[in-house]
Amino acid sequence: MSEDPDLLIDATLVPDQDADEEMGASEVAAIADEDVQGSRFRAIRRGVEAIDMEGVRGGALELGCIFQPALGTRFVYARVVFRIVAPVGLVLLSVQPHEVRENEPVRFSFDAKGKLGLKYGLANAGAELGRKEEFSLYHCAVQGSGEGFAEAIWDFRENPVRRDGIGHEQVLALSFAQTGHIVARLEVNARLESAGLRRLRDLVLGQRHAEHGYQIEFNIPEAPPPAGLARFLPFL
Repeated sequence: MSEDPDLLIDATLVPDQDADEEMGASEVAAIADEDVQGSRFRAIRRGVEAIDMEGVRGGALELGCIFQPALGTRFVYARVVFRIVAPVGLVLLSVQPHEVRENEPVRFSFDAKGKLGLKYGLANAGAELGRKEEFSLYHCAVQGSGEGFAEAIWDFRENPVRRDGIGHEQVLALSFAQTGHIVARLEVNARLESAGLRRLRDLVLGQRHAEHGYQIEFNIPEAPPPAGLARFLPFL
C-alpha cells in the first residue's frame, strides 16, 4: 500500500475474460498472457478544491490516469468510468474534457455556476503575467460525458495515422454541488496492441475472475483556500 495520499490506485491490468471469449473466432491473434504482464494503471489525485458557485458551496476534482503498457506494446484504446457511490443521489455538475484538439495545451477552468470548461491558447499567458501555469496535453482523441448523471465516461483512441498509442497520462476533471466526503468507483477497459505483427488483447482493471474496478475516496473542503484556487481558474 502506498504512503502517498495522492495515489488513489496502483494496480495491474489483467486480461478481460469476456473479451477473450468474443475474440475466439477473430482473425487477429491475441497477445499471450505472459506478454501483457507489466501493464498497469495508476490514478492520482492531482487536485481537489472547494468552489463557490454563486453562494452555493461545491467542489472540483482533478484526476491523473496513467496507462503503463507492457514492454513491446501500446494502448490503442481505453475507457475510464467514474461512478459515484456515496452520497447516494449525488450527480456530477460537470465533466471535462468532452472533446479536445490533439497535442494542444489546455487548462481546466470553471464559470460562476461551477461548470468546468477548457481554455486554449494560454501557453504564453503565464509567462507574460509572471506566474507558473499548468497545462494538460492530450495525445489522442478524447470523448467524455456524464454531466447531470452519477457516472462519467471517457474514451481515448489513438491517432490511426500515427499509430503511437493513447499517451502516458490522461487528465480528467469533475465538479460537484457538494462538499465533504465522496466515494466513487473507477473502472477501466483498455486494448493493448503489440509491435510488429498485429496482436491484440483487451485488459481490465481488477483481478481476473473477480469484480472489476477499484473504489476511491476523497474529501472536498468546505471553503476555498485563502490564497485562491491552485488548479482551477474562472473564465476571463
